[in-house]
Amino acid sequence: MNLEEWTNFRGNMRYLRIKKGITGTQMAEFLGRTPGFVSCVESGAYTRWPKTQDMLAIAKCLGTTIKEMIKPLPPGTVLYVSPEEHDRGIANLEKIRKLRKLTKQDFAALIGVSLKHYSMATTGGSTFSVRKWWGIAEKLKMELSTLLGREENDSL
Repeated sequence: MNLEEWTNFRGNMRYLRIKKGITGTQMAEFLGRTPGFVSCVESGAYTRWPKTQDMLAIAKCLGTTIKEMIKPLPPGTVLYVSPEEHDRGIANLEKIRKLRKLTKQDFAALIGVSLKHYSMATTGGSTFSVRKWWGIAEKLKMELSTLLGREENDSL
């Protein structure tokens, strides 16, 4: 496995784990490892590649194969949301809400979050997980990278 394939493996591991709703702790239990192992593999902090049996177990846990795990993620796939991106995303959500002339309650329902969570996020008391951001972008029918400000979009 070369460096590009290893990078793809790690990205797919995080993407598929989150997409399937598997926590790092759950994956660690399945693998017989610690949550720190899962985190280190996904982030690239693991100093050496996992053993073949660990990579096979990771693929099995995610319902796929190593061959699929080493394929590149689709362009624009967001795996992490930085604090700055979260703040830009929240500001963009507020712009969209105001453009649509919706109350916070109606907008929260539209994007699939509770009013309390939305209100807490807009005041800095809470954040959205990357999985929640994916759902919000999907409900708004827009690219998450645009919503987070990774790509310029004058239509927000």
